[in-house]
Amino acid sequence: MSKSDQHNQTTRPALLSDAYRELNAELHRRDRNYGTTGRQHVETIRTLAKKYKARHILDYGCGKRDLWHALHDEFDVRNFDPSIPGLDAPPEPADFVACIDVLEHVEPDFLESVLADLARLTLHVSYITIATQPSLKHLADGTNCHRIVEAPTWWMPQLERHFCITKILSQDTSRGLQLIVDRFSTSH
Repeated sequence: MSKSDQHNQTTRPALLSDAYRELNAELHRRDRNYGTTGRQHVETIRTLAKKYKARHILDYGCGKRDLWHALHDEFDVRNFDPSIPGLDAPPEPADFVACIDVLEHVEPDFLESVLADLARLTLHVSYITIATQPSLKHLADGTNCHRIVEAPTWWMPQLERHFCITKILSQDTSRGLQLIVDRFSTSH
């Protein structure tokens, strides 16, 4: 490991525990449908990315890379998933960040680090969806994939510490939270 790699590892906060990383990696290998929610949001993301004149899209928690498969001919789509080898390198900031059904999977002790990382990576705008019900999928240790199951009213103040909420598209507990957020100005 180079000194630069060592420095980057020590200055960037951890986004998940090693044990949880392995549990998620195992589920990605075992279940071909785990990490495929992005396909349900392709048209919304396409429309928003065009509206905001995004040059590049970061799919944060990309899973099976559904957004890349659907949009790479139109946009520079970058993939990041800390649980998938080859997609786990720290990403560069992007004009538009898509975070589709990721935050509910975050271990509670790491939520602040993940939200700060999302904010750091958002150059202009992010589209965030959060499931607010338990998952139908379970990890190899028998636990539910959704580590944080909370109502939209719980999530809003968590997000507001890191972003300006631009538009709430849905905050129905049965459908989850869908919103557009802007990065804070540098004076915030």
